[in-house]
Amino acid sequence: MGNKPAPPEEPVPDSNQSAVDRFRSFVNKLGQLCDYEKGGKTVTAFAVLILESGKICYVFACNNQLEAALDKTRRYISGILEDIGAFVKDPKQKLNPESFASSILKRVLVFVKPRARSYGMALHQASDDCIAACEAEGTGEGMNLLAAR
Repeated sequence: MGNKPAPPEEPVPDSNQSAVDRFRSFVNKLGQLCDYEKGGKTVTAFAVLILESGKICYVFACNNQLEAALDKTRRYISGILEDIGAFVKDPKQKLNPESFASSILKRVLVFVKPRARSYGMALHQASDDCIAACEAEGTGEGMNLLAAR
């Protein structure tokens, strides 16, 4: 049916991970946050450079993006990085950690809405297909699933 296996989940950083592994995971997640369309058009890669001045520079590239879309992505990810930097410098500044994470998550969901919508529609279709199969099968197990909804 054309379903691809899901990519393996990255482990959540833990105290046993090296600083390098945590940093790689962070940079990879930045790219994932910017991939707002299903299908590869917005796949994003990041590199982090430390300039001679000591300044940190985040560089990213996307597949098949026009300048306006790149600028939209730049503004979005810059805002998230600025907020993370401000929170790290002063965690009690405005929000507790849970509220801060929630505010970031809301911004991410707004940005990736097209991708999230396509996953929601696919989930809806899969559930309809499952219900239809359970009804057609008429087995006890399938009927139990239908009764639970």
